[in-house]
Amino acid sequence: MFERRNRRADRSIILLVLILAVVAGAVTYAVLQLRVDQITDSLKKKQPLNTLFIVSEGDRALFFEVFFYNPQTRKGSLFYVPPNVGSVIATINRVEGIDALYRRSSPLPLRQKVEELLGAPLQGVIDLSVEDVGRLVDLVGGVDVFIPNPVDLTLADARILLPSGSVRLDGDKAREFVTYRDPLETEADAVGRRQKFLQALLKGMGENEAFLLQRGPMKMLRTLVRTDLPGRALSSFIAEMGRFDSERMVLQRVLGTTRSVDGRDLLFPHQDGELLKQAVKQAMAANASNEFVSPCSTAPTRRGSPGARAICSRATTSRSWRRTTRTTTSTRTPSCWTARATWTRRRRWRISSTARASSPSPTRSWTRRWT
Repeated sequence: MFERRNRRADRSIILLVLILAVVAGAVTYAVLQLRVDQITDSLKKKQPLNTLFIVSEGDRALFFEVFFYNPQTRKGSLFYVPPNVGSVIATINRVEGIDALYRRSSPLPLRQKVEELLGAPLQGVIDLSVEDVGRLVDLVGGVDVFIPNPVDLTLADARILLPSGSVRLDGDKAREFVTYRDPLETEADAVGRRQKFLQALLKGMGENEAFLLQRGPMKMLRTLVRTDLPGRALSSFIAEMGRFDSERMVLQRVLGTTRSVDGRDLLFPHQDGELLKQAVKQAMAANASNEFVSPCSTAPTRRGSPGARAICSRATTSRSWRRTTRTTTSTRTPSCWTARATWTRRRRWRISSTARASSPSPTRSWTRRWT
């Protein structure tokens, strides 16, 4: 009699365990299926999407780019963040560049510091090594960039050869385009070159989003990038790049005062970073507007002040530019149009030659040259 009771109790316990296991499995499956990641939720609600891009070489970060995107207007902007931006690093208890927080396996500390610097939340981090940059470019079929002058450099271990004009770069040439350093090139030109590459890469991802969303290419893409985004969020990001209007992207960068700290030159943003946060807010507001807003129009201070230079990072007010403007067109051209162009002597000579030609409308010829 006692044996029968024990058997019934054992069967009841086994049945109860099976029921609990089935319920737990069903709940887990429902949570995984109904879970909505932050990026997918932002895109569905047409909320701004901010992503930190990192290009690294080994354990060292080469540069950071923050991509601000508005899915409602399909407009975006890029903020170049130098790795030597000075800040108080709490983990080491000293002033150091923000690249000291870079850890390829743990991007959270760096992400939090960039959020604090720009005053805007970030929804994700995408880290690309120099080697994977070339593989990703080959995966999207190359990137289209404009190189104003041919590049012929002999470095310690290789020779860099890049043609001039509008060219499509494969993976190897794209890697050289991003990483080479010309001693005669200014810092602004080097920053612009890297921003043009990332702009072209986002455009290439958008043009090939149907291919990248397939199972095989997406699996390969996951192996090329290190990101804190789940698979569903990365797929949503790639799909959204198919809608992104890269031609209206505004390129800006962090500027400030350079000071030497413990033997290293660190960049400290103007006005303790408050001006930079205002610039970010105005850039996000410009992305939310359907009207085109030039970088100079968002400057909160008068032209000529350090604050104006921080916002209008590429605005050229030199005498040569003003003189070229007067000879090129009879209408007044805003100097902030140079925010997305790299002016060289050869370009100015070409514009001046066009203006000196017997053309009834020099304005039309200038527009045809640069649009």
